[in-house]
Amino acid sequence: MSRESIMLRVARWEFRRFYKTKEIFWGIVIVLGVFLGQKIITQRVAAAGRETKTIAVLGGEFLPGEASGQERFAFALNEGTETDLRAAVQAEEYEALLVFTGPDAVRLCVRKESPWQEELLELLSTARQGERLADIGVAPDVLARAAAPLAAETVEVGTGEAARVGGKWTAGVLVGLMVLAIFFGMAYLFVAITGEKAKRITEQILAVIPAQAWIDGKILGLAVLAITHVLAYVAGYVLYRVGCVLIWGEELGLPALLADPVLFLANLGIALLGFYLWFCFFGLVACTINDPNTSSRSSLLMLPLLPLAGAFAGMNSPDVLWMRIQSWFPFSAPFAMPMRLVLGEVAWWEYVLCVALLAGGIWLLRKAAGTVFGLGMLMYGKEPSWAEVWRWVRARS
Repeated sequence: MSRESIMLRVARWEFRRFYKTKEIFWGIVIVLGVFLGQKIITQRVAAAGRETKTIAVLGGEFLPGEASGQERFAFALNEGTETDLRAAVQAEEYEALLVFTGPDAVRLCVRKESPWQEELLELLSTARQGERLADIGVAPDVLARAAAPLAAETVEVGTGEAARVGGKWTAGVLVGLMVLAIFFGMAYLFVAITGEKAKRITEQILAVIPAQAWIDGKILGLAVLAITHVLAYVAGYVLYRVGCVLIWGEELGLPALLADPVLFLANLGIALLGFYLWFCFFGLVACTINDPNTSSRSSLLMLPLLPLAGAFAGMNSPDVLWMRIQSWFPFSAPFAMPMRLVLGEVAWWEYVLCVALLAGGIWLLRKAAGTVFGLGMLMYGKEPSWAEVWRWVRARS
């Protein structure tokens, strides 16, 4: 049996070992439920925020006339005492109490802080400013023209609005799914690899299966498993968008991702290569660990967040030198290159270089993981140091 056949058989076994249809189903249901729940709560909060708020007013002679001509707030003029009206607010008879102590001074009494309070005070300020301008003879239309901003329009030559927006969505979604797949798959990867050391039949298996084919199969099978789970989450979100169309009459919104198919495929290729590169790296790390629960090397799991933060830091200047270097370096390229493809200018050779370096990095990490896996599975007790790992890799190269 060829090494490739062994690798595929191991990959299939590792996939079936952890794959559970019930988990996939519940993953879809949970994502669908979370998004639908968030949608319903958001709509109810928005509906509550649009309700008319009844405001008690003391000193109503100072209330700006323009403030009354709207539906957001209803002002109830009162002649009682402030103490009684505060008690009425506390008893929820009114949403708040406005106490005017003069034409330019007001006190707002509320039960608790709420977002609409800033809206109320802004309404009163705008209405008062309008009255002052009217007093000095400035017509509202004159003021509106004077305060109107410059009507400016930015046109991107050769790039349609749909393609530009769709490109940003494409890059953001694929990078997010790549990070999700990396972190989701790491749990299975560490369990599958470190768990082999506890089995005393490992030496016998190594006599039959080459270490390289064994680790390649593990990484491939668990990578497919991680992508399968992520696709289940995507399916849950797609069902949520379909529900929004059927229940609330919204647009589907998903075709924006495919506004530029070439850009979508370019970003997809980088995302898949970047995911597999990081997966091979963590496969190598797992080969050096005896127990992930006690090993200090578990802190390396946070490493993907560093290039992700670096890529976001360069969003406003995607074509500066340090951002271009990030888009070439294999470990940061999956995060930086998609942003440059959307927000900057990428020469064809830069993309080819990025893909070539990612593929080369995957090949090197696979070989290193195979070497360390073959030797590490036969070691018990102390974890090998990084210097020892380096010597192993050099000796086998």
